Amino acid sequence: MKLGLKANYALTLVILTISIVVLLTGALLFEYRNTSDEMRQSGYDVARIALVSQLEKQARGMAAYLAENLANPMYKLDVDEIKELVASAAAQKGVLQAVVFDPERRVLHDGTETLENYGLLLQGQATLRTVETHEIIAVVGKEAIDVSAPVMVGAQLLGGIKVRLSLEAVQVDINDLQETLAKISSDGMRSYLIAAAVACSVLIVISLLLSIRVARGLTEPIEILSGLTQRIGGGHYEIEIPFERRDEIGELASSLTRMAGELKDTTVSKDYVDNILKNMLDPLVVFGKNGKVRGANAAACDVLQRDLSDLLGRHVDNFIWYDDRSESRISFEEIERNGKSISTEGLLRKKDRTSLPALISWSTMPGSAGDSQQLLCVARDISERKEAEEALRASEERFRSLITNLPSAIFLKDLEDRFVLLNQRFTDWYGITEDEAFGKTSKDLFSKKLAAVYIAENGKVLETRRPNEREIDIPFADGSEHAVIVTKFPVFGTEGSVTGIGTIHTDVTEQRKAEQNLQQAQKMEAIGQLTGGVAHDFNNLLAVILGNAELIQDQLGTDESSTQAIMNAAARGAELTQRMLAFSRRQPLRPQIIDLESLVKDMLDMLSRTLGETIDVVTSTETDMWRAVADPAQVESAILNLAINARHAMPKGGVLKIETKNTTLNDNLADMESEAKAGDYVLLSVRDSGSGISPDIIQHVFEPFFTTKDVGEGSGLGLSMVYGFAKQSGGHVTIESTVDQGTLVCLYLPRAAEMVQRNAVNQNEEIRQGQGELVLLVEDNSDVRHLTDSLLQNLGYAVLSAEGGKEALEILKDNGTAIDLVLSDVVLAGGMSGPSFVEQALVMHPALKVLFMSGYTETKIEGDSLLLSGATLLNKPFRKQNLARALRGVLDKAGNEAQVV
Repeated sequence: MKLGLKANYALTLVILTISIVVLLTGALLFEYRNTSDEMRQSGYDVARIALVSQLEKQARGMAAYLAENLANPMYKLDVDEIKELVASAAAQKGVLQAVVFDPERRVLHDGTETLENYGLLLQGQATLRTVETHEIIAVVGKEAIDVSAPVMVGAQLLGGIKVRLSLEAVQVDINDLQETLAKISSDGMRSYLIAAAVACSVLIVISLLLSIRVARGLTEPIEILSGLTQRIGGGHYEIEIPFERRDEIGELASSLTRMAGELKDTTVSKDYVDNILKNMLDPLVVFGKNGKVRGANAAACDVLQRDLSDLLGRHVDNFIWYDDRSESRISFEEIERNGKSISTEGLLRKKDRTSLPALISWSTMPGSAGDSQQLLCVARDISERKEAEEALRASEERFRSLITNLPSAIFLKDLEDRFVLLNQRFTDWYGITEDEAFGKTSKDLFSKKLAAVYIAENGKVLETRRPNEREIDIPFADGSEHAVIVTKFPVFGTEGSVTGIGTIHTDVTEQRKAEQNLQQAQKMEAIGQLTGGVAHDFNNLLAVILGNAELIQDQLGTDESSTQAIMNAAARGAELTQRMLAFSRRQPLRPQIIDLESLVKDMLDMLSRTLGETIDVVTSTETDMWRAVADPAQVESAILNLAINARHAMPKGGVLKIETKNTTLNDNLADMESEAKAGDYVLLSVRDSGSGISPDIIQHVFEPFFTTKDVGEGSGLGLSMVYGFAKQSGGHVTIESTVDQGTLVCLYLPRAAEMVQRNAVNQNEEIRQGQGELVLLVEDNSDVRHLTDSLLQNLGYAVLSAEGGKEALEILKDNGTAIDLVLSDVVLAGGMSGPSFVEQALVMHPALKVLFMSGYTETKIEGDSLLLSGATLLNKPFRKQNLARALRGVLDKAGNEAQVV
């Protein structure tokens, strides 16, 4: 047996040595062959590169030479000279082609008599890149080298020269080189094989000698280890290895020593194991198959608050509870059936009826005699983990509640643009639930255009790692389009890397509407100021025209048709300025408590005649209508203007519905309408069934002089007058329209709280001439001042004139007691207004009578204060009889009762 082991080992070693020698020899031969091939190929490549490089250098030089010769005299060379230059290049050895091309890469000359390629578009990278970069470009192909050079005059590209050289001569030289390298490689291979055969023979002889030596040293230690193994099998674990080795036999000896020690350790007594279990920090309980306690460690007794004697024999249900009480039985059955461990979370029931959350692990263990197996239960206190989980759950619940109740839509995406979280507002706006969005991308849920915007914004966030914000219009689930501010921000992980992208959508539609309303109101206010100023100046001009016409007529003594035409034209102009003043809210109003229902009924006959038989006028009113505060004449004018506009919108007839009702604007509704105030209003609405107004036009309808009617058919002041009258009255006006369905105009007039009266001028009062009273006239417009001076003298008054307030105060100082009345314009140049002058004048002479005149009445700024102070206001332009009546009214009245004439 021993001799067989040695012989087999030696034979195996010889065969292994021969196999290794053969493999090494083959590998070396293969490597030599590869190395030879690589050297041969490398030499081939190096030679080819060198030869091609030399040829490329030749081609570059030729192209550069031709380009240089063509550059300076390009505009002077004739066709024959260019032909000779190109033909000489083409005639050189190896040149396949030489052409001149323009900046568009089209052939100008190819060196031939017939110019066969003239106009041909040159292809290839060499010519293309030369035109683009203005550099000499060479491209090496399989059969030829293309070189293009630019022809430049300064910075201007005139064209280029292309030269193509053949690689045929280079290939011949390379082939010769390859044959030489192959011959050298074959001779080397033969010498290498002879050397390898000699080396292999020597190695085989040496391996035979070594195998005998190695076999003898290997079998002796194995015999010793075999004897020690038999000793261990007999229960003798104390062994000693008589040799030391660091090879595999040494490792086998070390393993045998460790095995003997481990077998010795397994003979530790049962009491020692029990002692270890009892001192475990985690509670440990042993149950029988019937679920009753058979043993427990000290930790279990401490946690359950019971002595071991109190635990023994009790059922598991007395100590361990689950949310589902049947879970413990199911665990027992599964462990007994499959014999595998199970870990579940449950409660350890203490003696004081409190409980402790624990991770409970069940496993089987060998039982005592007569019992096949027992159940081992190990519990670990997880109170801190549960508290942390509860805190985390509460935190997540607060976070969820926060994002759910925010007025903005919030969602979170991962780096692949997939939704991972969204709130309820997102679902309400876009009709997409969290389940529908989870794992989907923007392309899956939104339109192609909107998804592209989202993806681009996400890319910016990932690139900059900073939030960005932009406003876009987004369609909601109900089909409406909303202005939304999209705020995107990076979500960072614990290590500072970006793990996702958060997005907040804030709906600013109402805010933008409010801004637009404010801008519209500011625009209308600016237009109103401009319109009022124009009307004021125009009234001054009309006053001059009308007054002088009356003076001329008085001088002639007859009703001249020419002067009457002038006065009629001035009167129509005055009506036009009144409409302009109505828009600018500077017309004098006479507000009263009015019954809108009765006013509308009284106008029905006039409206029917005005609108014609093809339009049906229908009225509707609420019961218990409130009274409104407004100027009835202006209300009638507004209704008439709206009715006329409706008639133009219904050329083929239709229905005009006029409705009155009570309404209240709360703060929210008032905020939606610019300049509207919360409160009670009487609503007058006029609805037609006409052609309607397009959205691009409706935003301009309240602007003065804006009209869609043909030239001569309307002034464009109808709706602007209604707008100004409503605002000046403390109300509001709105307009809604749909093309081909009609238009609705709503006029909100303030509800009457108490009677508002202002004394009207008695038109039938007798006009009396002056009795020589002295009037101080203050007017900054020289034409109006001269005209008014003439009218006053014509009416029998003495006049002192002043251009401004300061000059008038000086006159008062000198003639204060003699002046019976001050006639002053409201707006004066020089830094002092009419009311300011009068205020100082009354300090000097409290009994002084005052009459104001103005081209407009700014009720909120000037008019109310004037009327409250007892002053009387005369509107420009005025006729002679109006001036006379106003003067006598002020001079003859006892008190300071205010009025507007």
